[in-house]
Amino acid sequence: NQRYFVDGGFVQVTDNRVSILTGRALTIDQINVAEARKVLENTQITAQFRLQYELGEHTNVVNSTFYERSSDTTAASDAPTPWPVKSGP
Repeated sequence: NQRYFVDGGFVQVTDNRVSILTGRALTIDQINVAEARKVLENTQITAQFRLQYELGEHTNVVNSTFYERSSDTTAASDAPTPWPVKSGP
């Protein structure tokens, strides 16, 4: 039993055969869970901002998100990658 994270693409299932065409597939062991959580959190913040901006409530979101994120001292080079992959063996 093998499990993979597949980021987009196409899948075809025929009888007992699965074919996947994708630009990125990772085994479960290759995923860095801490980095994946950071990516998820950033995505949720962005989605919240977009929704509230479209609803006309953007002033409060901009202020709260700016102050919350400005206290984060993470360097740009330490920012999460789009695909959180473990480094090393």
